[in-house]
Amino acid sequence: MEEDPDDERSAKAYAASVYCRKGVTSKIGLWQQKADEHLEKQMINPFSGLEGASHRAKLSKYDANYGLPVAGSLTERRGKQAGAQISCEIVELCQIIATIGQRVEESMWMVMFAPLFEHYTRVSNKLVGILMRAKKQKYVHFEGEMLYQGRDDDVVITLYKDPQTFDPSLIYNPDDELVKKYGKHRLC
Repeated sequence: MEEDPDDERSAKAYAASVYCRKGVTSKIGLWQQKADEHLEKQMINPFSGLEGASHRAKLSKYDANYGLPVAGSLTERRGKQAGAQISCEIVELCQIIATIGQRVEESMWMVMFAPLFEHYTRVSNKLVGILMRAKKQKYVHFEGEMLYQGRDDDVVITLYKDPQTFDPSLIYNPDDELVKKYGKHRLC
C-alpha cells in the first residue's frame, strides 16, 4: 500500500508547526524573564516612575555600599578597569619623570613642566589629568592645582617615589581579563 503524498506533507507540516511552537514558547519565556528582571531593577531604581518603586527603603549615607555600584555588575567591572588603567598611567608617568628628570636625592627627581609636556605628548594627550591624579595620590608635587602649557612651563614637578619600588599590582592585575588575554607584560 502506497502512502498518500498529501498525508506525508501534512505530517511534515504538523511536525514543523510543533517545532515552531516550541521555539516560540521558549522565546516568549526568555522575553518574560528579561521583562521580570527589568521590572525588578526598576523597583529599586529611585528615579523610576513605577508605582511601589518610591516606597522602598531610603539609602543611608552611612551604609557601607552607599555610592558603590552593585557588586558583580558591569558598572563595577568598568570602574575597576578604569582604576587599573589610571594607576598604570601614573606609574608610566613616574617612570618618564625618573628618566628625563634630574635626580635630587635617593628617590626624588625633579623636572620642569615644559620638557615633560613635550616628551609626554608623544605618549599620551592627558598629561595634566594624570599629573593631578598622581599629586592626589602623593606620588608627585607641584605648585598650584592645574598646570597650563605656556603659562606654567617653568613650574617644577617633583617625583617623591622611586618607580622601581612601586607595587607590581599597580602595573598589572593578574586577574584582569586583558592581562589574561595578552600576558602580564601589557603595560597600560
